[in-house]
Amino acid sequence: QHQQPTTTTATMMMTTEEKNGPTVYVLERSHESFPEEIEQGSVSAVVYNLGFLPGSCEEEKKAFRTQERTTVLSLTAASTLVKSGGGLIVVSCYVGHEGGEQEMRSVKRWAAELEPGEFNVAQIEWGNRKLAPVVVVVQRK
Repeated sequence: QHQQPTTTTATMMMTTEEKNGPTVYVLERSHESFPEEIEQGSVSAVVYNLGFLPGSCEEEKKAFRTQERTTVLSLTAASTLVKSGGGLIVVSCYVGHEGGEQEMRSVKRWAAELEPGEFNVAQIEWGNRKLAPVVVVVQRK
């Protein structure tokens, strides 16, 4: 399991600058599962930045990147954690690396199969940028 301490530290610094802002937890672990302590329906947002760590060398890009199977498992778990009445799952799918296109298709398929009475789904794609990330937004009703 690859840890990303510099990214985690930078994210924590950005999210703690505002003292009265929302509570943010950054977990330094695989996205495959969530801690058992998180109650279902208690999370405002889960954000995914799929692919590999920006700035990684080519060797790290191949060795440490998100995987289609674990991403879908994680999304399924996240869908039970987000709050009713507007909880969000936001997924940035990068397609320019090995496996990225397939992972994006799996994310889109997963989102398309969500119950329309329980979730809204939107997809953002840049029509003039071939390798731009595709963003999938899921809102729990």
